[in-house]
Amino acid sequence: MIDFKAFKEVLNKPIYIKQNNKDLSIFLNEFSSLLKAGINSEDAVYILKDQREIKSLNYILNKVYNDLLMGHSLSESFSRHGNFEEFFITMIKTGEETGRIEEISKNLSLYYKRTDQIDKKVKGALVYPIILMLTAICVLFFIFTYVMPTFLDLFRESENTLPKSTKVLIVIVSFFNNHGATLLVAILIFIFIFVLLYKKTGFKLAVDKFKFKIPIVGKNYSKVLTGKIAMALSISTNAGLNFIDAVSIISEGIGNRYLEERIKMGILEIQNGKRISETFHEIKELPKLFSSMIEVGEQTGELSDILNVISTHYSEESDYAIDNMLRIFEPAIIIVMAIIIGFIVISIATPMFDLINSYNF
Repeated sequence: MIDFKAFKEVLNKPIYIKQNNKDLSIFLNEFSSLLKAGINSEDAVYILKDQREIKSLNYILNKVYNDLLMGHSLSESFSRHGNFEEFFITMIKTGEETGRIEEISKNLSLYYKRTDQIDKKVKGALVYPIILMLTAICVLFFIFTYVMPTFLDLFRESENTLPKSTKVLIVIVSFFNNHGATLLVAILIFIFIFVLLYKKTGFKLAVDKFKFKIPIVGKNYSKVLTGKIAMALSISTNAGLNFIDAVSIISEGIGNRYLEERIKMGILEIQNGKRISETFHEIKELPKLFSSMIEVGEQTGELSDILNVISTHYSEESDYAIDNMLRIFEPAIIIVMAIIIGFIVISIATPMFDLINSYNF
C-alpha cells in the first residue's frame, strides 16, 4: 500500500534555493534597526519572521526563531535552514562573537542591496539584446518559410545564370525548409548537453576562464566581479577578520569557478609567505589597479581603509562596465542583422533585375 502520509511529508518538504538578495537586504536592514532600538536578536527575528516585504524568508525565519528558542545561536540557526552562503553565516557569527552584530548586519544589508542592484542591472542590460535577437530570429523564420520559396522557385525556372550569393541563399533556404525541425532538435540537444557539462568542474572551469578572454566584454566582466570581491573584503575586514580569512570565505561565492580556484591557490601562496599584493598581481583576471591599491595598503598598514576605497571605486566601475557591455551588445546585434538582411536583399534583387531585363517589351 502507498504510504500517503510519508508522500505528503515529501511534498511539503521545502526546497531551498539561494536566498533572494533583495529580501535578505531588507531583513538585515530592519534587523539592524531593531537591534539599535535595544531589541534582542530573538525578539527581532520574531517581529520580522512574518513580514510580507520579505515573504521569501518567512518560512526560514520561523525555523530560525524556533531554533533561537531552543538555545541555538543566530548563526547556527541560519546555517541549519536555507541555502545561505558561507560569507553570510561567517559575518553573522563574527558579529555575535565581537558584539557588533548591529553594525555588521547593516553592512551586510548594503552588500546584498548592492549585489541585487548589479544582478538586476546585468539582467536588464540583456533584456533588449535578447528581445532583438528573438525578433530577428522570428523575422528570418518568416522570410525563409513563407517569402523566400516563392522567389527561389521563380529563379530556378528562369534560364538566367544566378549570382553566387543567390546560389548560396538557395542552399541555405532549402536546407532550412528540409531540415529545420532536425536543426531545432540538434540545437536543443546541444543546449541540454552544454548545461549538463557546465555542472562538471573541468568544463565549468574552462567556460568561466573563457569569459575573461572575450574581447572588451571580458574586461568589463572582470570589473563587475572585482567590485563584488572588494565590497565583501571591505565588510569582512571591517568586521575584524584578517585578510586571509576574509578572502577564504568570499572565494566560494564570487560567481566564477575559475577565479575562485585562482584565489584559493593565492591563499595558499600567502600562507606560505608570499606578499598579498604580489599574489593578487599574478591573478591576471583581476585588474592591476586592484593589486596595486592592496600593495599601498600593505605598505601603509591601512589595508582595511584601502579596501573601503577599492570597494567604493569598483562599485562605480561596475556600473560603467555594465553600461559598456550594453553599448557593445546592441550595435553588434544590429550590425549582424543588417549584414544578414543585406545579403538576402542583394541575393534576391540582383537576379530579379536580371530577370526583368531579360524580357523584351
